Order: sequence, then structure tokens, then C-alpha cells
Amino acid sequence: MWKSYCDTYIYNEYRKRGYGGGSICQHGKRKSRCKECGGSGICEHGRIKSTCKECGGSAICEHGRRKSECKECGGSAICEHGRRKRQCKECGGSDICEHSKRKRQCKECGGSGICEHGRRKYDCKQCRGSRICEHGRRKRQCKDCVPIETMVKDGNRCADEEYEEPQIVETFLAHRPIDIPSSSSPASSFTFPFLRKAV
Repeated sequence: MWKSYCDTYIYNEYRKRGYGGGSICQHGKRKSRCKECGGSGICEHGRIKSTCKECGGSAICEHGRRKSECKECGGSAICEHGRRKRQCKECGGSDICEHSKRKRQCKECGGSGICEHGRRKYDCKQCRGSRICEHGRRKRQCKDCVPIETMVKDGNRCADEEYEEPQIVETFLAHRPIDIPSSSSPASSFTFPFLRKAV
């Protein structure tokens, strides 16, 4: 419903500004860039040709990034601080609000990235955010979705107390050898760095 409304609005705006019907499709987009219409500007991967890495689009640099957003290439969208201009606090980027946060992630501004529970949408269990798995945990910290070996290699904390401590320690040592304190050191002075529950 909302998408349909937006398409109609965009289409009407184009017509108001004098852009001819020949360049705008029924979906309110440029015909050449409309996936539904099979526009000539859309590649076989379903992306705009100029920005498709697989197709070697003209907007992609030698580092595999968009030219305008590549630091090494001195892209026009990169500021003097080495950040994207729109996201740079020092430059007063357009994506930064009066609270010095990204607008979409600012609670005070009612950012679009904040859910009704006051959390980032992708991290909210009640909203079933994109980072929450079917077991109600963060995907990268779920023992049922990610093997413990992968969690240890990636440095993620074990998110579930159902893991037996000996299993965690054995796996940790197999992938990340560390110096164990001498027997004279008090046991309480040493803890494995990730034997904590995820918050």
C-alpha cells in the first residue's frame, strides 16, 4: 500500500516538473532503471549496471567500491576526515541530527531505525529484527545457528549458558592458544576472556 502510494507520488512529481511520460514508467521510476519493466539499465544480477561489481560497472573503482565513496580514490562523497560526508559529525553531515547521532538511529528524533520498544529494529527480539534468529537470540551468538568453533574463532561471546564450561575452554584453547598462569597464581586471578553471558 505504502509503496504503491510512493510510486504514484513520484510519478506525479515527475509529471509536474515537466519530465516526459516517455522516460517514466507506470511504477513511477525511470524506465531504464525499473526492474519490473526490465529496464535496459538493469543488469542480469538485478542491479543498476553502473553500480554492479560483478558487471564491472563504470561507477565501481579498482578497489571494488563505488568511486564516489572510495577513500583510496579520493571519492567526492568522502570528507577531509576520511568519512562519508553525510555521516560525519565534524562536517555536520545530512545524516547527523542535532543530538550528534545518525538520524535514523536517534531515539529523541524518532528515527526510522528505532522500534516501538526503543531499540534498534534489527536488534529487537520482540520485533524479530534481522539480527535475531528463530531461537530468539542474536544470530552470531546463537549456539544452535553458529557452531561453537566459529564463535571462538570470531571472538564472539558464548550467548547461552547451556554450553558446558569444559567444552568452551577446550575449544577455545584449540583455536586460540594462550598463556596459562602458573600454579602458584591464585585461580581467581585468571578468567577466559569470553566466559561471560551475552547481555
